[in-house]
Amino acid sequence: MNQEDHKKVAVECFNKTWDLIDKEDRTIDETLEMIRLAQTSRYHWGIAGDYVNWSRGDWQIAHAYAKAGNGEQSLIYAQSNERIHQQYGLTGFDEVFVYEALGRAYKLLGDEVQVEQALVKAKALTEKLENEKDRSYLGSQLKELAK
Repeated sequence: MNQEDHKKVAVECFNKTWDLIDKEDRTIDETLEMIRLAQTSRYHWGIAGDYVNWSRGDWQIAHAYAKAGNGEQSLIYAQSNERIHQQYGLTGFDEVFVYEALGRAYKLLGDEVQVEQALVKAKALTEKLENEKDRSYLGSQLKELAK
């Protein structure tokens, strides 16, 4: 496969994962497929992408595991995304999603102190975003997390 093929597969798998994340009545098989697709997308981004793609890929895997109710695996990928953020200095909504993912994982694991710390950081960063659409979307995600 060449770089363009890897990129095409990465995007296709990312979008299919997103469809399954948004599906409210996922079957067990669809949940497993959601995780497989997220992993496949991230693998191909590892070849054809850059640190922003790696971050978004790790975030999506963390989110898929969170939707599947697996806090341990969600935290592994949320922390991987945090390491990418620390190494490359992600900004904007990508930075907010670092803390959103950590918060989701910690919530599943029952660590309310860590959830609150992640929420405080995510909310402060969200307020600084210039794009209203991004602020609104992230605000809705953080409200969901704060429940």
